[in-house]
Amino acid sequence: MGLLPLERATAQVAPAPGNPTYVQIENWMWVPETQWHDLSKTVSVGPVSVTATASPQRVQWDMGDESAECSDAGRAWRKGMSDAAKSNCTFAYNSLEDPEGDSHDVSAQIVYAVSWTCSGACDGQGGDLGEVVAPSGETTTIEVRQRQTVVTE
Repeated sequence: MGLLPLERATAQVAPAPGNPTYVQIENWMWVPETQWHDLSKTVSVGPVSVTATASPQRVQWDMGDESAECSDAGRAWRKGMSDAAKSNCTFAYNSLEDPEGDSHDVSAQIVYAVSWTCSGACDGQGGDLGEVVAPSGETTTIEVRQRQTVVTE
């Protein structure tokens, strides 16, 4: 009758799959802008209409064996961006389990703040329902390697 389908975040990372990252290097993370928006659903029964609204608050990231959190959808990395380009949603791996390199499946979940309003013959006018974590959507893979410098004289 009145389900509010939440966005299933499509995890995006830079460097893109197929291009490795390295230990201690910040990796950009984002979900598509089209998935970062308010959602609402109205259900009416007789003279009463109730509207639930879900507003995205942050993104929870599963980075494999670690996790991260970002306060928004992140900034999409685009080919040709300068080295000075910044994102507020990044993550760096601190170590490797396998000296040859690690591969991690990465997923994201949008956390929504949900509220409701009522019009008609209601007992209350509305309120907050707390936070709801949406299911994760499409995952991506990130390969992590380590660089080592050898000094010879």
